[in-house]
Amino acid sequence: AEAMPFLAPRDRLRVRLIRRSIGRSVRNSCAVIVQTPHMAEVIAETFEVERERIKVMFPASTPLLGAPAPSPIVKKFEQTLEGSRILYVGSTDGYKNLANLARAFRLLRSGCPDVTLFATVPSDHPLTRGLGVVSLGYVSDVDLAWAYELSDLLVLPSIVETVGLPLLEAMCAGLPIAVSDRPYGHQATGGNAFFFDPNDVTDM
Repeated sequence: AEAMPFLAPRDRLRVRLIRRSIGRSVRNSCAVIVQTPHMAEVIAETFEVERERIKVMFPASTPLLGAPAPSPIVKKFEQTLEGSRILYVGSTDGYKNLANLARAFRLLRSGCPDVTLFATVPSDHPLTRGLGVVSLGYVSDVDLAWAYELSDLLVLPSIVETVGLPLLEAMCAGLPIAVSDRPYGHQATGGNAFFFDPNDVTDM
């Protein structure tokens, strides 16, 4: 529900239709498999399903393997100051909260001008209009492995996620994480992250 205002009207309609379909499937299933305990709670409450019918199978992630030779993405990182590289990995969907990330990053950069944000967004995305933001565009697994290795912090400001695969990948790479203070962030990281209010730019 919290993510709905971030969706376009057409996407809101789509979500409502998907929700209706999921409700039918859940009620007709002998067991429901979800990815996190929070998802289990939401399914049980939303569709009035007995909690015992819902099984949690938390996803696992393995380290991404970079190429033995540096990829072209490495040059983008090498042009910035080590120790000040923040990475965002994800789509540009509204619930990813990139507008607030852009505001928070501008605020951060006003006090720390050497900080750079690397983001897997197209070069024409509004997030890239500010100083210190580098567009990585779509990246392959090999390039993503280099991005995790060369970054100093992963940030995930999403209002909602099922799990947040970048969190698992970052932990496999030993990368510190700053994430929204939401159930998905706590459960995916086991509480081993820096948490912020995704609606409070100063806190972020």
